Amino acid sequence: MTALARLLPAFALAVLVGCGGKNTTKNTAAAKPPDDPWPRVAPALRESTDPTTCRRVLSELNNGLTANPAAEQPAGLTPDAEKALRAVVPLTDQDVAELRPGGYTNFDPNALADAYYFRDIARALEAPAGDPVKQADAAFAWLGRQVVVQQHFVPVGPNQVQLLPPAPPSAVLRRGSGSGLERAFVFLAILQQLGLDACLVGPPAAADQPWAWTPPGSPAGKGPFWAVGVRAGADVVLYDPWLGEKIPASLAAVTADPTVLKAWADARKWDVSPETRKASVPFLAVPLTALAPRTALLERKLDPNPDRPAGEPRLAVDPVALRDRFVKDAKLPGTTFWNPPADPFTYTRGLANFTPIDDGGKDSAPPGQRVSDAYKRSLIPVALIAGGKELDRLPEAKVRIHEFVINRYATSFLVPPTPRELLQRGMFSDATPDLVKKRDDFAAAAERIRTDRNREQLVREWAAKANEAYSELSVARLNEKANPAGVAQAQQAVNEFWKRENAGAQSIADQALAATGSAEATYLLALCKHEQAERSQVRYDRATAAAASDPRAAAAVESARDKARNDWTDARDWWGRYEQHAAGQNAAFPGRGEHAKKLADRATKAAAELGAAR
Repeated sequence: MTALARLLPAFALAVLVGCGGKNTTKNTAAAKPPDDPWPRVAPALRESTDPTTCRRVLSELNNGLTANPAAEQPAGLTPDAEKALRAVVPLTDQDVAELRPGGYTNFDPNALADAYYFRDIARALEAPAGDPVKQADAAFAWLGRQVVVQQHFVPVGPNQVQLLPPAPPSAVLRRGSGSGLERAFVFLAILQQLGLDACLVGPPAAADQPWAWTPPGSPAGKGPFWAVGVRAGADVVLYDPWLGEKIPASLAAVTADPTVLKAWADARKWDVSPETRKASVPFLAVPLTALAPRTALLERKLDPNPDRPAGEPRLAVDPVALRDRFVKDAKLPGTTFWNPPADPFTYTRGLANFTPIDDGGKDSAPPGQRVSDAYKRSLIPVALIAGGKELDRLPEAKVRIHEFVINRYATSFLVPPTPRELLQRGMFSDATPDLVKKRDDFAAAAERIRTDRNREQLVREWAAKANEAYSELSVARLNEKANPAGVAQAQQAVNEFWKRENAGAQSIADQALAATGSAEATYLLALCKHEQAERSQVRYDRATAAAASDPRAAAAVESARDKARNDWTDARDWWGRYEQHAAGQNAAFPGRGEHAKKLADRATKAAAELGAAR
């Protein structure tokens, strides 16, 4: 286990899932007839959709259905249905084992909580209904703002690293960075909640290629695909999540004449050859539980109206109907599903294999060796919280202070619902005051460091006392055979030192954390203000369009413009505040500084244009 793994705190990032035991009722004439549990499900989930609530609600539903056989029961996957499903979607025996049960499984709450997460994102976009291209454009632009392109690696030996498998879409969003393939998976999840048909696009050989396959001439871990496609009637619009741009030609146009993209591709030094473009076909990918019959019933019970006036999440997918819409409507007979059996981290089964077995998933590795543990380590900007030089000769003290610093950072930014998650769900009024308080707290710590004239002496004295305490512990360990009780006594002295002399340790921790915490809070505040400005821009554009056809709507345009201009100005100013932190964050967050500059330029330009439009 690496030193970082030992430092990693057990902060609450695991998705807690599972189904409880069965309720029992007394078999007496006076016993109250069991209620139908279904009417309680939707109201409970409207109150909260966190993983713990999803776990509780599905457990209670299972119990209620067992107690009342007269209630509508979810169906299991029959042998005939299994055979038909396998003929369409490549599935392993483990995949099918998750789809067979009629009752809701320990894994289902994971998928349900994620569906609500992406439902909230799709709803917060305020994308125009009925226009799939504009909806997809809005979702892709949002993706570009929220997920910085960054490939993540995990250390596997001295000076050796390997690619970290793609995290599930919700985990990518909570981290705020990911590979192009992870961005593609996030995009698919949003598009599903928007009710849009989407696909991955790649050459026919991609059917059997895993996530880690890399085309010649492409960056490591790109995966076998080069675009995400969104069906709009008979057309498939293309987006490149690796590059972060919409591709200026449809799939039909590109496969008919790959040179149609020559100027665009040459200008970007695009790594997708004309031969690959011409041969490419759509690959469909859906979440595993979306294929289970029980999921279709849950979706219908949550919202019987297919138009979803209550905005309930889309949970189930009919794979045959989805494929037929590409084959028949878009005239793409080569459409197939991507889910190579040997790949544990496809879009379909990635969440299950990312989730530990004791949380309802399939990862049975011991703690510390799970892929989710490596993901958690990727969340901590260790390069920014290394501590002061006072700790260089005190390795055990350094570990202890790092534990405190990492726990403080995790508590501030990584415990769900995280500030990032709140702003992604469109809960700006909740995210903003929380982030302002965090930023003020970290700024106060930085001010204490700056103004405390006695700090350097305090830290020197603390380091000297720590060195003395730990030196005595080292000596006691060397003499343990001669004096077994000496180690316990020396360890007790070390513990008493930490209780008695915590001011110096707190000062070192403040120095390690103040700049890091302040930078993170400022970045997230700027991102929050930016998303608010994007929403205000949408409303202004909508008001302007309405006024063009209805003069009575003209009065709303000026107030919408003022609101958008003020919000863009606010976003621009917050990006300006973050600029002082950007260079210092490059080591832990590659690409974030450039990403922030692009968003700052967007805010500056929008504010200026709206000011000129007055």
